[in-house]
Amino acid sequence: MFGWVGRAYSPIKCEFGIYCNVWIGVTWECNVWVGVTHARAASSSDRQRVAVSDCVTQISDSVTELNRTLNELRHLKMGTFRWQMTNAMTWASTALTNGNACINGLINSSEVDDNLKVDVKRRVRDVSMLTSNALYLLC
Repeated sequence: MFGWVGRAYSPIKCEFGIYCNVWIGVTWECNVWVGVTHARAASSSDRQRVAVSDCVTQISDSVTELNRTLNELRHLKMGTFRWQMTNAMTWASTALTNGNACINGLINSSEVDDNLKVDVKRRVRDVSMLTSNALYLLC
């Protein structure tokens, strides 16, 4: 399935690779959108600015963790397979946790605009769903 197993599993590897590329792309788009939203929130209240800034940091950290996950999956070796898979699952799980922390930070802030909460929640949930599915595939 991950390259060293053999030719019979190459379609699975390819499909998982395509899924991972979509996963990173959606996460990156969410990161950019939240960053732009943060720039627009400059005229908002201090608490809203801080909440959106925290969200930007968390989503950016998620992109980093997902890139680490993909890099690990691209370089799997038979002798270290379990260790590498554990690393990949840990990093993907961290990305999922970051997304949830972003949403919780916005929802728990009474000064954040309700429309902004809904927009961010929708986009982060999309990323969280992809991340959750990828974690399932890794397990």
